[in-house]
Amino acid sequence: MLSTFINKYKFLLTAFILLSIAACKGGGEKTERIEEKKEKKAPLVKVVTVEASDFVKRVEIIGSCRARTVVTISSEEPGLIKKLNFDKGDSVKKGALLLRLDDILLKSSFKELEASYEIARLNYDKLMALKKGRGAVTDFDLKNALLKVNMAGARVDSMKAQLKKKRIFSPIKGVIEVKHVEEGEYVTPGKPLATIADLSTVKVEAAIAEKDLSYFAVGTVAEVVFNAYPGETFKGTIDYISPQVDRGAGTFLIEISLDNDKNRFKPGMMARVKLIKERCENCLLVPQDAVLDDVEGPVIFVITPGGMAERRSVRLGETENSRVIIAAGVEAGERIVVVGQRNLLDSEKVSVID
Repeated sequence: MLSTFINKYKFLLTAFILLSIAACKGGGEKTERIEEKKEKKAPLVKVVTVEASDFVKRVEIIGSCRARTVVTISSEEPGLIKKLNFDKGDSVKKGALLLRLDDILLKSSFKELEASYEIARLNYDKLMALKKGRGAVTDFDLKNALLKVNMAGARVDSMKAQLKKKRIFSPIKGVIEVKHVEEGEYVTPGKPLATIADLSTVKVEAAIAEKDLSYFAVGTVAEVVFNAYPGETFKGTIDYISPQVDRGAGTFLIEISLDNDKNRFKPGMMARVKLIKERCENCLLVPQDAVLDDVEGPVIFVITPGGMAERRSVRLGETENSRVIIAAGVEAGERIVVVGQRNLLDSEKVSVID
């Protein structure tokens, strides 16, 4: 009995050992196959080759058109408008007669003053002749007569100036923008008569952000696109930058001059102003999606000749739409990962797909 039990025990023990060895062998082979499978499944990535190209950074702002010079004409003298020589929208030349006020009473007074002046002058000449002929004329009489001549002459000159102000002329060449009066209307001193705009040159007013101010100066070339003329670009120059910031908006007012010899630009027209903020040649531009944010700064994965993903810190420059300048860290001709880079490890083997 004892020997039979011992033989059964040996048999079972031998079977258990053989099964354990088989299991270990099978598990080892399975592990090896998993590891081999893992090695074959390298991360799939898409890459682009870094190339040097020209870069232009533009600032685009909204502006509106204004006349370069706007003058409001008013009268220095009161009176009834006797003749009106303009209407709204008329073009006028510099020095053109705009209107004439009633001057009948002033002309009558002027003739009277001229007569008084002539009498005073004749009296002075008479006394002077007597003085030369050794007549009974004192120096006081002669001086008094001369003063009367001067006083009469001053009144004539004053009245002549008043008469001249009854005729109002255009101080500039331009277009009648606003007509404030009508013929037959009585005007008082200082009352606006007409507003004249010189449109031979116009200005586009816009506002630039305080952070961009240092990039521009008087004389900077600007491109202007008007909503009224889509597809056309007009060139002008900045000729004024406000010395004071608008504290509410954090902007500076600028004015851009445009020649308007064809009279295409009208006051109030809206425009888009494009200014070149920065320009560089042979810059390295890469898609912004290729750049990852790291606690130590931006990084990019570069594909080495051996097919490894090398993690590199880079220094960034200006952005343009969906691209960014790489100022340092990558060279032209290198390939960088643009898809699949977020889960990569440094020096990890990758598989590049088209």
